[in-house]
Amino acid sequence: MSEKLGINKAKTGAVGTQSPQEGKKTRRKSVLTFVVPMLFFLFVVVVLVSRLVSYFTSTNRTEVALLYETTQALPFKGVFARDESIIRVINVGEIAYTHRDGTKLAKNSVIAKSYNSRNDIMLQNKITQIEEQIKILKDAETLKNTDNSQIDTLSNQLVNNHSALMSRVAVGNFEDINSFKNNFLSLNSKREIVRGTYNSFGGKAAELSNDITSLRAQISRLPSNVIADAPGYFVSKVDGYEGRINTQNIKDFTKEQLEEVIRNPQLPVPDNVIGKMIDNYKWQLVGIFDSAQTRGVYVGLDMRLRLGSSSKVTDVRVKSVNQNGDDSIIIFECDILTDEFLQSRTAQFNLLMNNYKGLRISRSALRFNDSGEQGVLIRVGVELVFVKVKILLNEEDFVIVEDTTEQPGYLSLYNIVMVSGVDLYEGKIVDEREL
Repeated sequence: MSEKLGINKAKTGAVGTQSPQEGKKTRRKSVLTFVVPMLFFLFVVVVLVSRLVSYFTSTNRTEVALLYETTQALPFKGVFARDESIIRVINVGEIAYTHRDGTKLAKNSVIAKSYNSRNDIMLQNKITQIEEQIKILKDAETLKNTDNSQIDTLSNQLVNNHSALMSRVAVGNFEDINSFKNNFLSLNSKREIVRGTYNSFGGKAAELSNDITSLRAQISRLPSNVIADAPGYFVSKVDGYEGRINTQNIKDFTKEQLEEVIRNPQLPVPDNVIGKMIDNYKWQLVGIFDSAQTRGVYVGLDMRLRLGSSSKVTDVRVKSVNQNGDDSIIIFECDILTDEFLQSRTAQFNLLMNNYKGLRISRSALRFNDSGEQGVLIRVGVELVFVKVKILLNEEDFVIVEDTTEQPGYLSLYNIVMVSGVDLYEGKIVDEREL
């Protein structure tokens, strides 16, 4: 029995035990079974990621050649020269101006009124407003017994006036509110007269006249008039350079003197100076420029100026050009006197030089072919083709080239231009997905 059991034990051991070689083969097979699929998976992931990165981060960039127009401008700070005389008063008091800046006045015109106090000015302003209302009511009475066909027109004008007023108020513009008020009073009064609601505004006018009498009694002292000694254009703002800078001596100013005026455009002004008179509508403007940028500027040349960021352009003529080394002092002359040229001694301007119109392309798109000709690569289908360009204007980020649409071998309107990319050359076939 024991022999049988031993035999069985031997058989059992033979079946449940592997040799060292068989164990290594089994482990190798298990590792390969895991690693091979994993490596294949990683390969697929790497390929997909590289494709996606290539698609979304392609270095090939294109643009369409479009028409573009620009004007080359030279910014500068200009100094105004005008023939001016200051206006002085003996008793300063509180000044109320009777004209807006830039108004042309004759000799002996009333420029302003000198009041005893600020309260007197307020009282006088109320009187002036009431006088305007009385005049409006009297004008409306002239439509008595006229055709009532005007009613619809007057009603529409009232609606438009109200809408315009609300639009101004909505954006915080309260300028000329009183004019809107008077316009409303005028239209409404005329409509009521035409309708026959009122035959006369005599009672209301009498009431307003009584208000004027009451207000006048409250004024502490009658105002004194400030009279213009000579004809000219009135300006209330004074900067202290009146008489020091004029159209006769501005040509003698040096670069250093002009720079000092630009640094200090306002000098102290005596208390009894309340304004100035400009002799005529002609004025001059002087600026300091880089001589290299103004080589084409000469005396008598008609040019254009733009004030600050305004879109308004003013025509001027070159009065003198004084070149001193790298700098040129240029004086411009103009005979158009508007409010924006009256308010200060200095202002920021742009001198408009040349106007350019052509095709706009990025500077980075420019390249040379084997023959040394300058041009760009454009896409025709899936192939890159070199075409030449004729540059009109070089700017920092772009260039304007001549519109050569009708010329074979040159850039045309709406061509697709290669701005940047890797290994770009004429004849290259590009993948649509990379554009």
